[in-house]
Amino acid sequence: DSWIDISNGLTNLFGFKCLAVNSNGHIFAATLYDYTSHNEDVFRSTDGGESWVELTGLNNYEVLSLSINSNNIIFVGTMGGILRSTDNGENWIEINNGLTAYNVLAIAINTDNDIFIGTRFGAGGIFRSTDNGENWIEINNGLTMLEVTSLAIKSTNEVFAGTPGDGVFCSINNGDFWIKINHGLNADYVNALVINSNNDIFSGSIFGRMWRSTDNGENWSEINNGLSNASIYSLAINSNDYLFLGTWNGGM
Repeated sequence: DSWIDISNGLTNLFGFKCLAVNSNGHIFAATLYDYTSHNEDVFRSTDGGESWVELTGLNNYEVLSLSINSNNIIFVGTMGGILRSTDNGENWIEINNGLTAYNVLAIAINTDNDIFIGTRFGAGGIFRSTDNGENWIEINNGLTMLEVTSLAIKSTNEVFAGTPGDGVFCSINNGDFWIKINHGLNADYVNALVINSNNDIFSGSIFGRMWRSTDNGENWSEINNGLSNASIYSLAINSNDYLFLGTWNGGM
């Protein structure tokens, strides 16, 4: 209903693609690459966004995704693979062993702290790590498109993957096999996925369409009443199951 600017200490306002909050309430925000200043940054706030500090050591990679596990370990997906911090962002190490694609568009972590990443182009698709990112294995069996733009995981650990043009895939065995679940979805360009407390799945399209499935992805229905045609770039759900959409050129 109302918004306030909380940019104190931010030195790069080019565009914030990624936001994540750890269990201590510390907020992490990553900017897009600024082609004017040639900077990309990750910032941290420990006071609810009142002030921010810039985090260093990310090797000047453009950050594409950001996630935090239950132990407050931070994982950042970049144009150059994955980076990990175990000390609240003070230091970072590259953890790319086993990766064959390095544009990490999406990160999701299940209740066992297994990490899933979706990558762009080439020998990409989905990779999984069961050892905190030390090693990665490719898990593309059943995928018909090896570019994954979004990932979401249910409380029962089913994994859902959105693709740019081939719709949504689901795995019920920790990524070992994927099945396409597009009935009613029209294999749309899925740019964002999120799951509410009732395990309803919401899919946002780059073409400005929203879809919902109430049966584990078996069937989808469009839910566009009140939406503009702006591309949907991010989705979030709060504890009251309110759904928030971030769009390109269409606001919130």
